[in-house]
Amino acid sequence: MWSFLFPPALEVTSWDQTTGTLGVTPDPNGIVQEGDCFVLRFLADASNASNPTSITDSGCRNNVYPNGMTPGAEVGNLIRVIQGVSRGTPPRKIIANTATSITWDLPMVINPGDVWIIEEPTWPYSCDTTSFDNADPLATTTINMPTGNFVDETLVIAGFTVDVNGNESPDGDAPIREDWVFGAEGLSKVAGLVFQMQGTLGIESNAAQPLYLNRPVTVGDVKAYVQSAPTGSGITFTIYVGGTAWLTLTIPAGQTAVAATPSQISALTQIPANTAVSIGITAVGTTFPGADLSVFIYS
Repeated sequence: MWSFLFPPALEVTSWDQTTGTLGVTPDPNGIVQEGDCFVLRFLADASNASNPTSITDSGCRNNVYPNGMTPGAEVGNLIRVIQGVSRGTPPRKIIANTATSITWDLPMVINPGDVWIIEEPTWPYSCDTTSFDNADPLATTTINMPTGNFVDETLVIAGFTVDVNGNESPDGDAPIREDWVFGAEGLSKVAGLVFQMQGTLGIESNAAQPLYLNRPVTVGDVKAYVQSAPTGSGITFTIYVGGTAWLTLTIPAGQTAVAATPSQISALTQIPANTAVSIGITAVGTTFPGADLSVFIYS
């Protein structure tokens, strides 16, 4: 589950191709602030039902791109409707494009009011979450997963479910969100290392594959989560740097998370570059060990 907070969408009502001035509704006062970025997307104003494998948008030629799209440059990418009547139709493969038009392989009707985007042909980044059971469609399930630190990127984010037989939900049924990451890397804490131990936990000296960093890192936070809490007693694990015990934490019985205290963080040594960082589990719940442990080391 992702949570997003976006300001209201503004509809473009006028456009001066020479100056690049946009007229929008509703009134942008109080919505648009100095330094804000605008993202313009394709909005169909007429149906392509008579030719459902092509669409044209003269707005591709503008003061930023006076020549429009580079002919043939979008071949191999996908066209997807993300809002409107045709939302949920599997994306189509682009087989040709001119400066202002797109042609794809299989019929897909784009209706007035549909919003469509062009995206890469494959998902260049993916990550697996810990397994969870939830047969109630009205129940909220929270999952943790590591992600790359994306900088200056335009992202399409989708979630897919996989059943016990390895069958993945269809692309057209996936919840889709867009995100735009501008500027340089910030100063907030980002995950530097992530250990994931799936399934019911046990006492292990090497509970996960050792990890390495390509530069020295001063750690700002360490947190751990389990999908299923231990009972009877807590889960204790130790993080090792270069084979030496570096930090030990315990998730108490009946709890699902633990975070290092400020005093523990201040006492930690810097993690050197190209040094093995490993994790060992030294205690688990006596009634139920706990399951699906994720440990995050933040820089």
